[in-house]
Amino acid sequence: MIPRSSFPCSILPAAACLPNLPALPGGRQAALTIDRDARRLILRGEIDEDAPGAVHPSELIRTIESALEQSPHLVLDIDSPGGSTKGVAEAAAFIRETVRAGADITAHTSGELCSAAYWLAVPCRRITATRGAIVGNVGVWALFQEFSEADRAAGIRTALLTSGELKTAGHPALPLTPAQLAFLSAQVQAMAELFFDDVFTARPTIHADAVRSGRYCLAREALKLGFIDAIVQPMPKA
Repeated sequence: MIPRSSFPCSILPAAACLPNLPALPGGRQAALTIDRDARRLILRGEIDEDAPGAVHPSELIRTIESALEQSPHLVLDIDSPGGSTKGVAEAAAFIRETVRAGADITAHTSGELCSAAYWLAVPCRRITATRGAIVGNVGVWALFQEFSEADRAAGIRTALLTSGELKTAGHPALPLTPAQLAFLSAQVQAMAELFFDDVFTARPTIHADAVRSGRYCLAREALKLGFIDAIVQPMPKA
């Protein structure tokens, strides 16, 4: 079993995007709603298949399917710092195949289009942003904390029985061995390569170093680097 927090996509340093923090600034919860009159699907907040209150990629797929039953034209209006990778590669693949089948899907942001949120935008026919939007931050990170020294100081000794050294890699009761650290680093990189491949396939002229470094930027620079296709005026509020 891989710990739930193993593979969150990278996020802006100031953004809270851990599984137990789905709220947006000001107490707003993550949300996924349809404005059918404007042919717009509005995604706000953290993306996480397992976190209560977050936007679930599987729910996003169902909502896109429902919206496209009414019209082949759809805008994904996204304001999200990203979230967990679980289900995001599959949702991006669904959007890619739906666009290939003829759907006209545009991704737009007037806030954040970062990390997992950008992964979902990549397969759309077009990506637009307002001038103050923040875009990019492609990549994956993992956080592992262990408390063995604190446990020993408290008189707690732990014995963890396992069928293989890598089975318990990342367990907080024991420090990582070099083999476990190498293994987990490889898993993070493998997930990141899925992300990178989708970006480079959909946007072959994008600045490769900006993608692989995890860079994020305002819309003007994002346009120059190839992250987006146009800078536009804000959409009316739903």
